[in-house]
Amino acid sequence: MSTWPRSLQLSGAPAGSGSDIAAQRLRAALQAQGAQADWISPLQRCRAGEADRSSSALFWTRSATTSRLLGRALDRLDRRRNGIHLSITPGLRSGVLRRWQADLIHLHWLGTGFLSLLSLGRLGKPIVWTLHDLWPVLGVLPYPAWGDAAPTGLGFDFDPLEVAIKQRAIPEGIQFIAPSPWAAQQAERSEVFQALRQPRPIAVIPNAVDPFFFEGPQESGPRRDPQRPLLLFGGSNAFSDPRKGWQLLAPLLPWLAREYPQWRCASFGELPPAGLHWPQPWQHHGLIRDPRQLAALYRSADLLVVPSQQETFGQVAAEAQACGLPVVALADSGVGSVVQHLRSGLLLPQFTPEALQQGLRVLLEDPPLRQALSVQARQRAADHFHPQPVAAQHLHLYGDVLAGTGL
Repeated sequence: MSTWPRSLQLSGAPAGSGSDIAAQRLRAALQAQGAQADWISPLQRCRAGEADRSSSALFWTRSATTSRLLGRALDRLDRRRNGIHLSITPGLRSGVLRRWQADLIHLHWLGTGFLSLLSLGRLGKPIVWTLHDLWPVLGVLPYPAWGDAAPTGLGFDFDPLEVAIKQRAIPEGIQFIAPSPWAAQQAERSEVFQALRQPRPIAVIPNAVDPFFFEGPQESGPRRDPQRPLLLFGGSNAFSDPRKGWQLLAPLLPWLAREYPQWRCASFGELPPAGLHWPQPWQHHGLIRDPRQLAALYRSADLLVVPSQQETFGQVAAEAQACGLPVVALADSGVGSVVQHLRSGLLLPQFTPEALQQGLRVLLEDPPLRQALSVQARQRAADHFHPQPVAAQHLHLYGDVLAGTGL
């Protein structure tokens, strides 16, 4: 019989999203350590020793779809359309969660219509909440507004209301987890966190990377071509979301084609902008849901560029390093703690195309350095993102939270 705390993991994140993948990997890691980790998402509930079942009966509306539609109807009043979440419409019934045989509840992503903020104080259990983005401590947006994000037309700005709701709804003693020091610092500065009475320090625990899929080069797998090296870019919303940094890389394409014609370029995930002229060979691999295919792409590349300017972690960068792929990223973001400067990649001090150009030049022109970084990248991933130490950190934190509540 396991002596580890039993947790109930709650995630309303869209299936296949970064938040969903991170939460699923954590649950698998906890179970591999012998801990009981139950699961509820909009589609299913999974309890130890029982067959998986639909979660619809757990919602106030008796339908996860109806709850989501109600939440979206309210969210549409704020016309920024960028990850808007009020999360005050009916979702999971608090009584069901209160009676669940678990020592604590671990929140991952509330989403729209999944779990109402107004029910947090009625759950009757200690709460741990992972900041997969910064929405839990901000207004209705997942990150601080980037550029001109003000509502237009008849749209309303719900940020002040949402901050006030969270300041009242988030219970005392909640334990936040940040996947990076950058995310923890951003959260600590927020109005919501600063309004908490005697808040627990935010714990910093990275997300896990599955070593079964994401590992170094394989004998039978794709090999890097020293004559035609490959520069890789991509991820969820990599082209359309200004936080992801495409606007830093795009101006450099003519320079890459002129100065490094032997290099190929490739992307994955979201489709590139329509009508974009590529100055050199560019292959787009689309949305890759099979981790084996994604790992094979990482292993075939020579360098990954992740110029995200707001990111709580950087799952793509962690996965790539596990496959031996060095990463170029910005230092002042969540990715900055995933990549170790001149050990597993290169970190840039500024958010400018010029700084990115200088950083790329260092690695584009130095194959021996890229090879050395490749070896060290795999070791860094094994040391920091392996599921076993990540699960152990969570389990010890669970114990501390329960001890702090007197349970």
